[in-house]
Amino acid sequence: MAEVSRVDESLMLSFDPVTDVLYVSFAAAGRGEARTHPLDDQRLVDYGPNGIVVGVEFLNASAGIRLEGVPEADRIRAAMQSLSEVWVLPAA
Repeated sequence: MAEVSRVDESLMLSFDPVTDVLYVSFAAAGRGEARTHPLDDQRLVDYGPNGIVVGVEFLNASAGIRLEGVPEADRIRAAMQSLSEVWVLPAA
């Protein structure tokens, strides 16, 4: 079962320990069909039809999360403190 944590009205984290995926959703960014842009093979950014970031997906999350180059990195770092299975890796 996924662990979900709502940080505020505009940010929600969802971690699935079975698939080892962390998804960060920016609810205030709006809805609609999103297009995905990979930052690399472990990090994917979803953009809404208006070009605003609507979510970020981190694969193999329990191995650690790299936030450099990720939109809203500071907000994500602060929000992740509520998840015990996932941690942020230091910048390279």
